Amino acid sequence: MNKKTDLPTTNRVKQRAKKLKKDKGLSHAEALENISVEYGFSDWMSFQNELKIAEQARVYLPIPSNTFTEYEDV
Repeated sequence: MNKKTDLPTTNRVKQRAKKLKKDKGLSHAEALENISVEYGFSDWMSFQNELKIAEQARVYLPIPSNTFTEYEDV
């Protein structure tokens, strides 16, 4: 996994930490630290800083609509 390009969103990481906390009986901070190490970072703060940079650079594409407008002149 490329540490710089394959990053999830901060919200996704926090959701995963919440689940890990519940499943493994860890504190929320411990869960965030464990996930940070999985992604190759030394700690949560470093990972969080990189996530912020990645989120600012991320391009969000609009969700395609499943409703179509018919035009007679097309």
